[in-house]
Amino acid sequence: MPAYVGGNEAMEQYLKEYQLYTLQTRKMRIDAKVEVSFSIEMDGTVTGARVLNVADLKANSPKYDKLTDEKKAEVMAAATEHFRKEAVRLVERMPKWTPALKNERPIKEKMTIIIEFDPYYKGPKK
Repeated sequence: MPAYVGGNEAMEQYLKEYQLYTLQTRKMRIDAKVEVSFSIEMDGTVTGARVLNVADLKANSPKYDKLTDEKKAEVMAAATEHFRKEAVRLVERMPKWTPALKNERPIKEKMTIIIEFDPYYKGPKK
């Protein structure tokens, strides 16, 4: 199997550290889990990122609770679109991986990961 350089903890750190929020998703404290599929090429580059699913989308702000149902639907639709684009951006900008090997030779391999968007994340623990 291909491996992220530094292991899964390093990948989680990269994904959390570089995720961007729109003003609205930050203000409404929206979190989500986005499942992304992509390929690791023979040279370790990441290609073909695409979103399979956006799940557990929820707003954790009292401001959100005060909105009308119509406005809530608009906010969630915009948030879903943002998280889809952001997940693809994060994956496409990942540093090179260690490619999968078959018979001691690098091969192209498909991967699927889940990116958790957390508006409360404040940076690496010191």
